[in-house]
Amino acid sequence: MNLITSLLGSKKFIAMLCGLIGLLILKVFKVSVDPQTVAEIVGLVASFIVGQGIADNGKDAAKVNAIASLAVPGTSGRAVEEIKKV
Repeated sequence: MNLITSLLGSKKFIAMLCGLIGLLILKVFKVSVDPQTVAEIVGLVASFIVGQGIADNGKDAAKVNAIASLAVPGTSGRAVEEIKKV
């Protein structure tokens, strides 16, 4: 159940799901769409997913750096380096 809630909270998963549902609707209702248009839509969804993945990766790095900057003054540099590894 936790996996399902984490997937539904993911912007990447929702974008993929919307793209699949859109393509499925086109097939079911037999809407004639130029293949180039379909490729452009798929490309937009894919670029959003890749961009969101890059942004999510940057969030984790920002959290680690924020925690490391809150290190208690007077601690050794080694302690800060250990925090940054997390």
